[in-house]
Amino acid sequence: MAESPARHSPARTFFLRALPVLLILVLALVFLVPAAFRSCLSDQGGQLVTRAKLKNLKVTMAQVSVLAVQGDISFPENHSDLLALLEQEFGQRVSQEEDDPENPLVDGWGDLMRFKADEDYYEIRSSGADGVMDTPDDIYLLGDGAGEYIFDGEGETSLSRQDFLTQTDPMPFQDPKGYYEIHLPGEYTVIRFSSGERSEAAFSYARDMRVTVSAEPGQAGWQPQAALDQRLEVLRREEDELYWEFTVVGYDLVSMAGASGYAVTLEKRPVLVKEMKLVSPAALGMTITLVTSGAEALPIMDVLEQAVRDTLVIK
Repeated sequence: MAESPARHSPARTFFLRALPVLLILVLALVFLVPAAFRSCLSDQGGQLVTRAKLKNLKVTMAQVSVLAVQGDISFPENHSDLLALLEQEFGQRVSQEEDDPENPLVDGWGDLMRFKADEDYYEIRSSGADGVMDTPDDIYLLGDGAGEYIFDGEGETSLSRQDFLTQTDPMPFQDPKGYYEIHLPGEYTVIRFSSGERSEAAFSYARDMRVTVSAEPGQAGWQPQAALDQRLEVLRREEDELYWEFTVVGYDLVSMAGASGYAVTLEKRPVLVKEMKLVSPAALGMTITLVTSGAEALPIMDVLEQAVRDTLVIK
């Protein structure tokens, strides 16, 4: 009489059937997790290398700007011009190969950074980890030929101009001294904050926009018209080094949040600056400076100014 085949227990049968699946999962963990970890490290390393190169280029471009203003050199217009300057004027031995990590314009991911120059304005931009230009992970340097405006940052803001009109931060910003509070369009970063008798905060957006607000006890009897005339005289004589070669494109007396003062708009393409000086009836002095840059500088400036006008509360 033949023996019947041996029967496996249900648990053993389940294990045998699940074994191939378990092996696949183990292999996935062995290969995919380290790959993801390596990818994360690669992104971080790429950012560090790129930022370091842009930091060096920031110093170099400031020196290039000085030489260009003095007439010693022509401002570089493309990659080749810039690399030639690095060798001829600064004695740097640089590679011009577009995929060579030793090339100062090759980013941490091995991609050639974009260099654009329009008259005395320049942009050096890395496409970031995704390798696609003009996306949120870009890392870049902006400046002008006189070395007066240098901005380094990342990406682009996710807010459109229309969003700026409607979106504000969840809570109003109030300085520790209690001088003022303000609602600004969302997604800003406070990049500088100081407090004392003079309280100052600087808000930066990822798209070349800054708002600086300072407040301090003012002077009784301050006259806006006289203060405006004095300020215009300083600017027109180029006695303010910060705004050297900027052109005054507009000015007016203004009233805001119960305070009176003046506003002056300055331009040095592609940078637009609006400077507002106010003094409240309680003699609290306020200075608000708006800075934007690029093709959309004017509409963005209008949005930021409207946000300040609508939300500023002087205590």
